[in-house]
Amino acid sequence: MKTIYKINHWILFLSFLGLVATALAADFFFSKEAIMKSFEISLPQLNISIPPADRLFIARIERRITWDWHFYSGIIFTIAILLVLFKKSTINNKKVYLTVLGMVIFGLILSISGIWMYIRIDYPISEETFKNLKIVHNYSKWIFMSLVVMHLYFIIKIENKTKKELISNMFRASSIITAFTLLLNTTNANAEQLNRDKWLKDPEYIQGMLYMKGKKGLNTILKQISNCPYEKCRKSDVNANEIIGTTTIEVKKPNFKLAIEHLYKAVKGGNFLAADKLADFLIKRIDYKSKYQDGYIMSLLNEDTGLDINSYKKILFKALEVGSQYKGCTTTYLRGEFFEKGYLSYEKNKDKSKEYYLKANEFCPSDNYYSMMAKSKI
Repeated sequence: MKTIYKINHWILFLSFLGLVATALAADFFFSKEAIMKSFEISLPQLNISIPPADRLFIARIERRITWDWHFYSGIIFTIAILLVLFKKSTINNKKVYLTVLGMVIFGLILSISGIWMYIRIDYPISEETFKNLKIVHNYSKWIFMSLVVMHLYFIIKIENKTKKELISNMFRASSIITAFTLLLNTTNANAEQLNRDKWLKDPEYIQGMLYMKGKKGLNTILKQISNCPYEKCRKSDVNANEIIGTTTIEVKKPNFKLAIEHLYKAVKGGNFLAADKLADFLIKRIDYKSKYQDGYIMSLLNEDTGLDINSYKKILFKALEVGSQYKGCTTTYLRGEFFEKGYLSYEKNKDKSKEYYLKANEFCPSDNYYSMMAKSKI
């Protein structure tokens, strides 16, 4: 039995118990008569006199609370019944199939008539309609309960015949826990996918990636190069006109300054995808593992990105923080590495380093470079 339908069985069962319990409470313990009788004891002690008509009005208001809970149980019951409709039938036993079909039909009749009666205060109906709804509701209740008994009878009969442990499997604790665990994991996975989809549509992330990939805002740089910088230029068979002077060429470069600006805004908004992209870009611009940075590399960094070492560290460290917080693969591994080695004057902390390597091993796909590196560090 699929996880979702096993859990749905339990939701149906518990919500129906809620319906039965609240109905019994409303009819017996919190009936109008029971509440009015309680007034006969409580009001004299308080030396208060309330006319019978007013007592009835108060009793109805108090009783409404019980019907509120009955209604909430009914809503859950209705949703669970509707989920059964979406299940592709795999029931081979005709009798079981018919009882399930009957439960669905009369369960929906119960739900529709019950909801209609509940909302009559806000959407008034005639007394005749209410009376008919009540009759339909009561008959549906008894038919549904009879079908439940029949369903259990047929299931027990099948279990005794086939030894499939259909009922015991529903009540086995490990089976129930496994079902809820699988559902929780599926829910978390769906939530993570929705979160990823959300950040993929982040305008700042989109703009940053367009600039980063050179699909927007390309910078055109003019460069002068020698016509013939090679050894062959000194050979006598090369025409002098071909080697004299220089040629101007156009070099198109992505606008990394704007790319960083947009991605950094996305990072500050919590976008772990932007954090991963930004961190991956930045660590390739300098030799971040060296204690002392090469002057020429730093001049190129400033020329291409407008960053100096301090602004570089500020942006990179923020990307590592945000990305590792929201399951970014690249940033989680790199943060572990920075904690381990203390690169760029980052805080050294062996315990935190191991923590982030473990997380990287969890967050990154198994065939990812950082996943393999994280495994080697654990």
